Amino acid sequence: MTQNIIGISPCFPRPARPDYGPYAYKLYNEMARQGADISVIAPYPLIRVLSEKIVFRPKAVNKDSQSSIKRILRPPWWSWSTRVFPSSLVMRMNFNNFSRSVKRAAGLLPRPDWVSAYFFEAGCAALTAFGTRIPIYVEIGESDFKAYEQYMSPHEIGNWLKKFTGVIAVSLPNFKLIQHYADLGEKAFLLESGIDISTFRPRDRNRVRSILNLPGDAFIVGFTGSFIERKGPLRLLKALEKIPEAFGLFLGRGPQKPRGKKVLYSGQVRNEIVPLFLSACDVYCLPSLAESLSCAELEAAACGIPLVVSDRPFNRAFLSENHAIFIDPLSVDSIADGIKVLLRNQNLRDKMAVECRLLAQRYSLSNRVKRLFNIVSKMG
Repeated sequence: MTQNIIGISPCFPRPARPDYGPYAYKLYNEMARQGADISVIAPYPLIRVLSEKIVFRPKAVNKDSQSSIKRILRPPWWSWSTRVFPSSLVMRMNFNNFSRSVKRAAGLLPRPDWVSAYFFEAGCAALTAFGTRIPIYVEIGESDFKAYEQYMSPHEIGNWLKKFTGVIAVSLPNFKLIQHYADLGEKAFLLESGIDISTFRPRDRNRVRSILNLPGDAFIVGFTGSFIERKGPLRLLKALEKIPEAFGLFLGRGPQKPRGKKVLYSGQVRNEIVPLFLSACDVYCLPSLAESLSCAELEAAACGIPLVVSDRPFNRAFLSENHAIFIDPLSVDSIADGIKVLLRNQNLRDKMAVECRLLAQRYSLSNRVKRLFNIVSKMG
């Protein structure tokens, strides 16, 4: 019997921003590929509607036309700027406005068998829309709950968590974090993030560089993610400036955009092109200060790219020295030294590339969705 599922995610691609929220898009498409009838509610802040019409051009591919998702609703909602009005009251108002937009959209869709909420606030909105009449499974992918603690008490967060049918942590650190807020017993699951290994796979490096008009003889270090302090693009750029042979490819957007002679490319690209850029790299570096289980790192690994990553528990939870050089993400010298280790040792890069690809195969999105469906089936 076909499952009728509603997915809820505020982080989901739009025609003007196909790079925004690729994981939720891939997750729900994989559910549809495995036979589910999927409808997605992706609330869309009105302020973003206006800004994207001004900043972004409609030349990007509309991913909806390529999707297996049956329906995608983007209910608008009013979001007050927390930069202009940095108060818990404004944050609470935004939370309530978001929830109301989800409830309105849910009323336009057939009654689901269950709801897949991508991140905590989406799960809370699902409870506002459906109560406990419909099973709701929420994915906890944030590195922590500090953003919510700005307008909720830990006790309130725990009460929300207890109302969900199932709470899914995408990494071991997140699974442990959930226990800090609520004792969920058998309602808590560890289901690590998955990637599409048919899309993210090794390609001929020389051929890809030729296609992308990149120098064939350069040592290229890749970075994907938001250009923000936590991710560390500018720390990586400073590290590259210490290595004459090394250059960077920076895929993403944000206030800390890398620029200069060391930058071969800096900006957003369509999601389907990301594997090509990764395959053009010799190594991948993400000097991040906080992550859950990093899909960005797994995608690079799936392309057979050795990793240079932060020596933090969130990485040690699924990576070893077989896959990565571990560095201090706050030290430019440490980042540079990690890159130099791989630059100077082709044999090590080759060995790590093989291990990275094997690692990625263990985290396939297809297997993850099968496990999720099994969880839902057993919970009833």
